[in-house]
Amino acid sequence: MKHLLASFTAAIVTLVIAILLCAPLYGQYTMTPTFSLADNTPYCHGTSYSCLTSIGGVMTEIKAGVDGTIYGLNSSHVLYTYTHVNTASVPITAASETGTSATVTLPAFPTIRVTIGQFVNVTGMTPSGYNCASCPITGVTTNFGGQATSITYAANSSGLGAGSYGRVYGIASAWVQAAANLQKPGGLSIVHISVGSQSQVMALSSAASPTSNVYVLDAAGTGWTALSAWLSPNAAEIGSDGTVWGMNSGGTGWAYINGTWAAGGGALANITVASASNAWGVTSGGTLELWNGTQFAALSPTPPFSPSHAKNAIAVVGETSLAVLDTAGTIHISTDAGNTWSTIAGTASAITGAGASMFVLNSSGVSYHVNLLALAVTITYAGGTTVCPGCPPGGGSAFHTLQATSYFGGAGGAHGTAGVTTQASTPVGSPGNFVTTSSTEIGSQCDTFYGLPTDPNCNAFYSFLANCSIGGVLFSGGPATLLADLLSLRYGIATTGAIWNGGWSPIGTSGRKVLCTTDTYCTATTTPPLCSAENVQAIGTSGVVCNLHTPWLEEIPFLTLPGALGGGSVCFWGPNNSAVSLVGSTQGTGPVPCTTATSP
Repeated sequence: MKHLLASFTAAIVTLVIAILLCAPLYGQYTMTPTFSLADNTPYCHGTSYSCLTSIGGVMTEIKAGVDGTIYGLNSSHVLYTYTHVNTASVPITAASETGTSATVTLPAFPTIRVTIGQFVNVTGMTPSGYNCASCPITGVTTNFGGQATSITYAANSSGLGAGSYGRVYGIASAWVQAAANLQKPGGLSIVHISVGSQSQVMALSSAASPTSNVYVLDAAGTGWTALSAWLSPNAAEIGSDGTVWGMNSGGTGWAYINGTWAAGGGALANITVASASNAWGVTSGGTLELWNGTQFAALSPTPPFSPSHAKNAIAVVGETSLAVLDTAGTIHISTDAGNTWSTIAGTASAITGAGASMFVLNSSGVSYHVNLLALAVTITYAGGTTVCPGCPPGGGSAFHTLQATSYFGGAGGAHGTAGVTTQASTPVGSPGNFVTTSSTEIGSQCDTFYGLPTDPNCNAFYSFLANCSIGGVLFSGGPATLLADLLSLRYGIATTGAIWNGGWSPIGTSGRKVLCTTDTYCTATTTPPLCSAENVQAIGTSGVVCNLHTPWLEEIPFLTLPGALGGGSVCFWGPNNSAVSLVGSTQGTGPVPCTTATSP
């Protein structure tokens, strides 16, 4: 036994190298991670965590458009906009310049969220001419979550050439007071704000009826244009197409469509508008109504809650996304125009926007983002192998199994810190030898509105494993270090259980038992044997470690090397201490049952 272990230890370096060379002979695997945005609504019901994330500030009103444009109004009637760029930094992977216009490339995910017209800080660049403080952003390309993958800005000098090694910082997320020209439409304070998109913004002034109080943002975005009408501050909104709906002083609904006012009927206490054909509201009696093309009519089926008729208690975006507060302030979401509803944990006094850009105010005026769309990671692992021989004829086949796990850091995702694990199996050598399995986890506690690279809840991880029901792990990988992979080396012997035929003699008096046979491990559900050199005590008369040609016992020695060093890492230890693929080697004669005390 000492000779066996010493020989094994001395050959370990050679074997590791041989593993890398022989792996492609019997297996090839591909691991593909993909990212997407997933509906987080089903995970916002419970109390284990909240889907409401504070964005700071105290406002009496907050409004969000379909494109994420956000305005707020405080108790002093001061108008604000929200700049949702974070202060975290991300590395710059490349940089180029045309004239004095510099473009820096960022990682695909996670990164930061910026838009044209905002500002960025760039530091640590080579050449240093790329560095700048509060440089205006002139161009942005984004990933699926609206986060920047490249940023173009005005550099301080030209002729810089290729650049690298720096970091980019976003300007702090915060409420920013709007320009002075937007503070007093018609010279009066703003009492109500509404946002359809960045270019479609409406303000109602404090003018008393019948003096006109309706203003819309001009084409330049620097001032207000008056519309000849007076609408109630409690029930007047603008859609993303510029349509304005509202109630006049007599409680009659009016719509401003394509530059013309028209009577719309209805008697609503509040209202929300997505477009000329999509408007909703709640009557003073608590009935939820929608515009059907000719009039406002009660929604059918009736919602399973009591809608609030308070100001800003209803919001709609697009054709089907609807959010309504009930009389207790509970948040109800529908993605199919009110046919079905989901309830979000928490309460609010006002709601606006939908989808990725939904926000609420609490009773203290604090603004919260509602995280209805979350980052999802999918791991697809696929491959086939010719390894895993050894099952007796008629007794089934060794099974080839692939496993994939996806999970998130921090507090974990929708399924906790363990994430989601899937697997698929097939008999080795069968027509379906090629196996594919996919695992998807949702980062339910990752709020991509901020795009924070440093938020552990947004760090997606994965692991994967290919397994033989006889030999054990063929290949594995994931977020493990090189050292951890080296420490996970496993050596063992699986056998068909063929008995001694009298030709040779075992080494020593203790070499007459086998603690591992393959007969037991020929189903998809069995756990592979962990056969160590210490447990297999008869190796052969030649003294060669793991001699494949020992006639009294058919042995299939193996060593597995999961992770970074492997490429499909199973090799078999043959004569003269050489690592060989099992492909083409002798399998032995007819098997017989093997017990823990088989004697020749």
